[in-house]
Amino acid sequence: MVNKKKKVLNKTARISYLIFLLASIIFIFLLNKILPGKFIILLIGLFSFLFVIFGFFALFVKVKKKYKIIQIVSCLLLAIVLILCDVAIPIYSGKLARLFVKIPDEGQMNINVYILNDRNYSDIEDLAGKTVGIQSKVDIDYQNYAIKVVNKQIQNEDINVASYQDIYQLVEALYNGEVEAILLNQNYASIIADNKDFADFNDKCKNLYTVVQKVQLLDSTTSVTDIVNEPFLIAVSGNDQWDYNSINSNSSFRTDVNMLVGINPKTKQALIITLPRDSYVYLDGMGYDKLTHASIYGNNCWVNAIKNILSLDEINYYFKVNFQSVSAIVDALGGVQVDNPYYFESSYCLRYDESLNKVVTETKSYPQGIITLDGSAALGYVRERYSLPDGDIGRNKHQAIFLKGCIDKLCSVSTITNISSILNQLQGTFTTNISFNDILSLAQMQLDDMADWNIKSYSILGYGQDRQCFSLDEEYYSVEILYDESVDLAKQYIESLFNGEILQ
Repeated sequence: MVNKKKKVLNKTARISYLIFLLASIIFIFLLNKILPGKFIILLIGLFSFLFVIFGFFALFVKVKKKYKIIQIVSCLLLAIVLILCDVAIPIYSGKLARLFVKIPDEGQMNINVYILNDRNYSDIEDLAGKTVGIQSKVDIDYQNYAIKVVNKQIQNEDINVASYQDIYQLVEALYNGEVEAILLNQNYASIIADNKDFADFNDKCKNLYTVVQKVQLLDSTTSVTDIVNEPFLIAVSGNDQWDYNSINSNSSFRTDVNMLVGINPKTKQALIITLPRDSYVYLDGMGYDKLTHASIYGNNCWVNAIKNILSLDEINYYFKVNFQSVSAIVDALGGVQVDNPYYFESSYCLRYDESLNKVVTETKSYPQGIITLDGSAALGYVRERYSLPDGDIGRNKHQAIFLKGCIDKLCSVSTITNISSILNQLQGTFTTNISFNDILSLAQMQLDDMADWNIKSYSILGYGQDRQCFSLDEEYYSVEILYDESVDLAKQYIESLFNGEILQ
């Protein structure tokens, strides 16, 4: 009887040891894809020591009973913990990977058929024989295709087409009754509503029909070969929408936030350059306009506009957020701490009120000194300009201060320990063409050396002047003419960053 119990104990010891051994090997294998090499070596050393100790008690039959029991309990407890980790690591890795989805090569363009709300039309067929306006400067091929689609949908007489010089003449013709409808790229609706003469466009007009066309999504960014050893540039844009669809790879909205972030992983330096939203810049193939309008013609146009301002050969990546993104990211991080240079108030704070099922506006005050921003307060901090002593310049500075606070929080222990909740909340909150593998490589690098980063921020300055704008009917509008010396200094900072010089 005694021998039988001893055999059972020895068998149990070997089984528990085998379970622990397998769980440990899987654990190290999974972490090998995440942690730097030196941590993996330490783990291998630790587990090798445990393998020897537990193996001795498990495999030698003459070991005392109490030591066998200690070995069995220890192996099983550690195995349970390791198995839970083995299950959790792929789940969290998958959540992180889904934050960095592959940017598609193909998107869609919507050409809408807009009519006035007071028109008694309910179907595209109602436009048979009616006059429809189009514009003659941009989207000509897409409009021609849309006309063919509309005529194909109409069983009776085809539509008549009237051509107008620009989108404003087009909308004015609709308002005046010269045409019964207009064909218009959906992305231009925000520009039209931005013009005080047509601020009621979204309320006065409705979309009767949409022609959806496939388009190639161009990407003028060029990723670096080795992200942990080469300096790189990220163009950061933020728009004024409260809808995650506005930051997908096919969306086109005005950019309220325009930044260029430079990273040198070798020297552990980051450079944050903010550009005024109304910077007067050349848009490829079109003409001069405000930087905020560049993104309406596509993400590629906006990236190229920043290249034109700073005479850059290439920008490596882009990162797109909107109001909802900023609020969600900050709340997921548990708030972001900033060093606020002076007291001010902002009425631009937004939050989603679940009881009202809508976004509401709040006013918040911001004391001087170290303060912690929640999602709503963060929006007010990066949007406010009218109550600041230096207006737009102050807003640009606040955006840089806020971004620095986000970087600091992302590197904090509290973020690492709360990673599960953060990953759950950040799904779909931003769009970027930075790959998951590149982000993982940067994280491994930071874990490997735990270096402190030198973060330099700089705001490009300019002066107000009235100039002709391509997207605004070539009329004269207030823009920001950037000072040559301010742009040149930004170029010098970028050059110094890439040359490995210390930024002061």
